[in-house]
Amino acid sequence: MSEVVRPRPKPTARGSKPSWTPSLSFSGFDEAVSFLMHFGGAELHLQKNPKGRGQAEALFGAPAVAKLAAHGGITQRRVPLAKPWLARVFDWRGHTVASIARTLRASDLTVRRWLKEVDAG
Repeated sequence: MSEVVRPRPKPTARGSKPSWTPSLSFSGFDEAVSFLMHFGGAELHLQKNPKGRGQAEALFGAPAVAKLAAHGGITQRRVPLAKPWLARVFDWRGHTVASIARTLRASDLTVRRWLKEVDAG
C-alpha cells in the first residue's frame, strides 16, 4: 500500500500576502526554514553589499543575503517567528507533535491547534 504524499506547506497569512514571503524565495525552501529558525523574532539588518561579517552571511552566503536585502529595497526588518507555518513544515516532514512543540518552544496544545487550523481552513 502506498503512502499518501502531502504537498509542501505554502506560506499563509491572515488577510494578505505574508511579509516574510521574500525569505522563502531568496535561496530555497530548506534555507527559508533555517532562516526563520535562526532569525525569527529578531530585528535583522541585511547589507545590500555584504562584507562577510554577518551571521546571515555565515549561514547562507553573501549572494543570498544581498538578494534578500535587495528585495523591495528594505534593509532593516524584524523577522517574524512564523511558528504556525514552521509547525506545518515539521509536521509535513514527519516530526511528532511533541518534537515540534520542543523545537518551536510552544505547548503541544498550541501545536495541535496550529495543525488543526490548517486542516479546517
